Amino acid sequence: MQISKSTIFSAVYNERQVGSGFAVKNKLLTTVKSFNVINSRLTTLTLAIKWVEVVFINMCTSTEDKGDSEKVDSTIY
Repeated sequence: MQISKSTIFSAVYNERQVGSGFAVKNKLLTTVKSFNVINSRLTTLTLAIKWVEVVFINMCTSTEDKGDSEKVDSTIY
């Protein structure tokens, strides 16, 4: 998904759902090696920069004030 000068890599493509993802500036898109969705709340982004690969891990979890019905994937905890 394109927004302004960035591209959104997201595990969830519905605006009303909570999920994990990354915003990458368009000038850095050539460095994106992979985007992996483990589940809707856990994603990784790998960038190949010069002689190293950088892996970013993003995790989105529910807070304690949320009910069990809103905690979609309890395997994270």
